[in-house]
Amino acid sequence: KSIPVVGEPPARLWVSPDERLVAAAGPRQGIPVRIVDLESGRFVGNLQAQDGLVTDVAFSPDGKHILTVVEKGFARLWQADGFKAASNFKIPAHSAATIISADPEKPEIVLAGLDRIIKRVFPRDMTTQVFERGHNELVIGLKAWAGGRRLVSWGRDKLVLVWDGEAGTILTQFKAHQEQVTEAAPHPTREDRKSVV
Repeated sequence: KSIPVVGEPPARLWVSPDERLVAAAGPRQGIPVRIVDLESGRFVGNLQAQDGLVTDVAFSPDGKHILTVVEKGFARLWQADGFKAASNFKIPAHSAATIISADPEKPEIVLAGLDRIIKRVFPRDMTTQVFERGHNELVIGLKAWAGGRRLVSWGRDKLVLVWDGEAGTILTQFKAHQEQVTEAAPHPTREDRKSVV
């Protein structure tokens, strides 16, 4: 399927659990998250995120809610039916984020603060779990898998770190890169959950 582009092309895409909708976020702040019906390829709605760059988007497991996260320190829960805002949360400002759960009863986000510390945040009650220090410079990317039990982060220090997402400790550290890493993901076939590409 092709996705129509109006203005600037999207920087990132997220697909709903039923593969019916895709959310497309722009490359800079001020651009709403556009929702596209994958079957027809047509726009069906916009999520007007709070002021700032969108760092992550996720659909709830039942597909009824969408959670957006903005770098300046906001999270918003939306109803997928009508795309109306249901809840707003204040979270720490950050350079990267990955949503562990978009469950409206217990949303869960892991983010990299501007202090280079990674934190697991529960926006409903604003409790946090602070990870051990890993990066020496700004973290520019985070990704979770295995239900948030594993995380990978990469930063301007050219490091790629694999984390135990529950304990907040480093499992593996990669230093081979000579340039800044722009993307990382779990290895598609390795089952040790410590390998990334």
